[in-house]
Amino acid sequence: KQTHVATHKFIMRHNDEINLDEGDPMMVYQTCEDLWCEGTNLRTGQCGVFPSRYVARMFGLGKVLLGSKTLEYSGKRPNFKFLGSVEVKYYKGNDVLCTAMKEIVKQRRLSVTQSSPPFCTVEVSVKGISVVQHGTEGAEEGLSETKLFFFLKNVTFCGCHPNNTRYFAFITKHPEEPRFACHVFMSEFSTEPVAYSIGYVSIDF
Repeated sequence: KQTHVATHKFIMRHNDEINLDEGDPMMVYQTCEDLWCEGTNLRTGQCGVFPSRYVARMFGLGKVLLGSKTLEYSGKRPNFKFLGSVEVKYYKGNDVLCTAMKEIVKQRRLSVTQSSPPFCTVEVSVKGISVVQHGTEGAEEGLSETKLFFFLKNVTFCGCHPNNTRYFAFITKHPEEPRFACHVFMSEFSTEPVAYSIGYVSIDF
């Protein structure tokens, strides 16, 4: 059973240690007096020890103590693509996410004028979800980025596609009207870490 989440990347240096990436789900067995933990990385299946400062304990359902720490899923080349948003009838549910993903992908395939979605950087913090869409190479600096921000209090559900974790989405409620929208992303790699992080920093309102 998951008890913690990794908040920093840790590279093992000894045989009894394990690797951690930001957002990895962790099961911690015990924390020793030297402030090292024994546990399992549930993403990789590795069992071993790691510094306690590299993980944060979960509280309640889908909550984690992160303080002011921001989990960033970026790098030299952002590996997310924002596929688009679509209005949905319900505020939660994996079936709602899957239907929205299918609809977005279908719309993109049917649109002959639709360009390839740009890469984007996704940052998750206790305040909200920041999405920065990066323009094509050679575009004028300052005009090549589109920034979106979703307050965490308006996020009602998030998750990955059950059969293809390269796709993930989250649902937001309209701040004033009884409406909901699903925002769909894809990646070259598994999107589970960012989906986990959105769930872990979410607070019930």
